[in-house]
Amino acid sequence: MYTRIIFTAFAVLVFTSTPAAGSLARTPTPGEATQPSISAAAERVPIEAHTVPVVADSTAQWGEAAPTIKVTALAVKHKAAPKIVTARQHGYSFAVNITGGQAAIDRCDGFVWQDFHASGTVVSAHNTCGGAVILTLDIGDRVTLTGHGAGTYRVTQVKAVPKQTNSSVLGGHLWMQTCYFGKAMLRLVRLTPVD
Repeated sequence: MYTRIIFTAFAVLVFTSTPAAGSLARTPTPGEATQPSISAAAERVPIEAHTVPVVADSTAQWGEAAPTIKVTALAVKHKAAPKIVTARQHGYSFAVNITGGQAAIDRCDGFVWQDFHASGTVVSAHNTCGGAVILTLDIGDRVTLTGHGAGTYRVTQVKAVPKQTNSSVLGGHLWMQTCYFGKAMLRLVRLTPVD
């Protein structure tokens, strides 16, 4: 009996040939290398098995009748992927260490604290400079700010407004802001302190 092992990217294929009855079987000579066996530590799970006839020049070369080959594909069982904890489950945290206006936002150095006095306050970042996460915030999400405005907040309102909208739209509250991709609109996310 001969065994051939083929390793692929997705499975290990084991070919075992058994010579037909009355045929000549080749026996390895002393010192000749034999085919390796599989001894993987991982559990092997049979996927499917097929019996197929061999059509090859091996009959002429080895002096035996065409054997039947049983093909069994073995897959390796993998451990389950670790559970991914999303930010939505535990809240979002933002370091707000910069103050300024549009020039500070354009430097892409982080989230910028913009104080519009009585109109309200905005924590801003370009969507390509870390601000895209603001596009995923939704009502009820917990947000923690460190640095300027340090504290824990809940998202209580979300709205879209055109770029260059007057700051009076802030209504005297604290908001996070970034631009939508491919639109001339801003996303405003209102933060309300958690008691």
